[in-house]
Amino acid sequence: MTDDTALLPLKAWETFYFFVGTSAAALIGLQFVVVAFVGESGAATGEETLAAFGTPTVMHLCAVVLISATLVAPWASLPTAGLLVALAGLAGLAYAALVVRRARRQRNYQPVFEDWLFHAALPLVAYAGVTTAGAFVVRRHPLGGLVLLAASTLLLLFIAIHNAWDTATYVAVQRAGWRQRRASDGADAPDAATALDTPNVPNVPNVPNVPNVPNVPNVPNVPNVPNVPGTAGAPDAQRAPTTPV
Repeated sequence: MTDDTALLPLKAWETFYFFVGTSAAALIGLQFVVVAFVGESGAATGEETLAAFGTPTVMHLCAVVLISATLVAPWASLPTAGLLVALAGLAGLAYAALVVRRARRQRNYQPVFEDWLFHAALPLVAYAGVTTAGAFVVRRHPLGGLVLLAASTLLLLFIAIHNAWDTATYVAVQRAGWRQRRASDGADAPDAATALDTPNVPNVPNVPNVPNVPNVPNVPNVPNVPNVPGTAGAPDAQRAPTTPV
């Protein structure tokens, strides 16, 4: 049977996690738009770069959705929910360590301090807080555990918002610079945003020039043949002459 008294601390946070989970789900949809802009921007990206700085943002938002769904589910006991949260935190720690490794291996982008802070350090802190909060709930310390879990979940959400905004602004700046370089070079080709929609027209082969026909020389006029005397009014040559009787 469900112990309603033990679940009272969890019910007090239902509205909070409903709001946080809905926000994270909406931001996941916007990430697909950001990735589409990355593909059209012409920026130098690769699989390792996206795996280090693009995919983790979606994973952080998915973690927020998972935690929120866990906390609003109708559990029979609070420690069961805490155990699932702790396991999710451990998985997040392992994934955050993998992201750090990918960020060090990729070569298309040189991370700065802000990138290491929001893509490496803070996610590790947030997932460590989720793991600790789940352990507190399992050990029947729900008040402190739920407060720590709420703070860690909000931190994950803010990290994802920052990373998504950082990616969008980076792509916008790269796209503007690319267009300026195209304009300075005097290129007439369409930009990357419209080139995808314009079909490639095959080049028409050049028609070879037809050689000039030489002029035909003028035929000289044939002179008139003079009349032979005694032949005027003669009958046709094919008729025999008449013999006088």
